[in-house]
Formats: sequence, C-alpha cells, structure tokens
Amino acid sequence: MAPSIVVFALAVALSQSQPRYSEYGQHTERGGTRVAYWDNEKDQAVGEVAIEYGRPLWKAAYDEQLDAMTSGKIWRLGENFWTSLDSNLTLTIGGVEVPVGYYYLVVKRSEDGSKWSLAFVDPVEIRKKTVDPFEVTTRETDVPVRFEAPLTFEPQDVVRERLVIELTEERLVIQWGSFALSAPVSVSHR
Repeated sequence: MAPSIVVFALAVALSQSQPRYSEYGQHTERGGTRVAYWDNEKDQAVGEVAIEYGRPLWKAAYDEQLDAMTSGKIWRLGENFWTSLDSNLTLTIGGVEVPVGYYYLVVKRSEDGSKWSLAFVDPVEIRKKTVDPFEVTTRETDVPVRFEAPLTFEPQDVVRERLVIELTEERLVIQWGSFALSAPVSVSHR
C-alpha cells in the first residue's frame, strides 16, 4: 500500500472515532512502590524495580460481587492507565523468573476461583492492538500474557479503601478492600 493511502486510511479511521477525555489526575490517585540498590563505595545506583498504579476506591458491593467480577477472568489491576512494572534487575516472584524489562500488570483468576496470578503483559503488543486497561476483561484475546506468577489470596479483617501495592526485596503484597494477594520475591543482584 502506498504511503499516501495508508495516511488516508488512518485519517478516515481516526475521524470516525470519538475521543474520550479523562482528567484522572484530579479525581484519583496514582501510587508507586520501588526497591532501589545503591553501591556506597562507588556512590551509584546498581539496580531498581518500580511499580506504578492507579488507586481505585473499594465499594462495599464488591464484597458480594468479587467472585463474579474475577473468576475465570483477566482483571485490571489498578485504575485508569496500566499498572506497570519497570525493572533493570532479574526478579523471582512466586517462584517465576521475571526478566529485566518493562511490563503491564494484570491479575488472572482461575475459572473455579481457587487460583490467582499476577500476569505480565507486553506493552508493545498492547500498543499495536490499542487495548485500554478498562477493556482487559472484554478483550482478553487481545491481552498477550507473556507469563504468570502465582499469588496467594488472603481475606483481610480491615477494609483497605484504596488499592495499595507494596514491594520489598522479599515480598509483593496487593491490598484492596477486604482481601490481599501476595507472593514471595527475590532479586538477583548484578
């Protein structure tokens, strides 16, 4: 196809779509967690891993809807834009090696609801397919999961109003509402 035809086709496609505007910075919160390693002798960084995510509010109705919302589905982790993990260190999460790289994160739950996992998605593929994180449940075939790490589900006595993700060099914990998901973490130092 000639370049002018491609440009015309793209222009037609964009003219037929309706833009949606979101000023999520004014109405929601973004959160982040990071583990960084520093070489004191050289006075320089030697590696880090960071997770950034939107912090949705928990609604009491989710307690009754959690199984229907998540069983057998890929579930958006966070709110608004993608939750991302960026690491220049090799990690092991839940016994699964996570190579150095940049990933979008989602949560998967088995059909019977007994197994949860943190799923690592390739952002390059997501960009090609123009999948918004809001669509992960409705466009599962367009969400190319590269690999998954098992998570442990634990009910919580205290309700966490907003999503919180905590990462240490030993553990990953995702808390939201009346539950927590967790996995052991280890970091391969260079």
